[in-house]
Amino acid sequence: MKQIECPYCGTDNYDSEFYEDPSEIDIEKECVNCGKHFLWSYTMEAIFNVTQADCLNDGNHQWKQQIRYPKTEIHIICKICGKIKEDRAIWKQLEKSKKETNQ
Repeated sequence: MKQIECPYCGTDNYDSEFYEDPSEIDIEKECVNCGKHFLWSYTMEAIFNVTQADCLNDGNHQWKQQIRYPKTEIHIICKICGKIKEDRAIWKQLEKSKKETNQ
């Protein structure tokens, strides 16, 4: 948890209420050292990451194989946009090669 510094004496106060009620904007806190009351607040920040997605603009998807658990199907997923397509033929080939390996 985050430590909150008392604006009067500089003592770090343990922040046990940080995630309890995010609807409160200003939260009253009593310093564990000097006993004075002060208000603290916090803000949350959204960070956006952008990536070119040529596959969404008539470009080619960058497909990769993904095994789903439980191992019932294999999907092919685009590394860029996350589009999924099933490839049952690959799944059948893997099952066939497993059987051949176990014999």
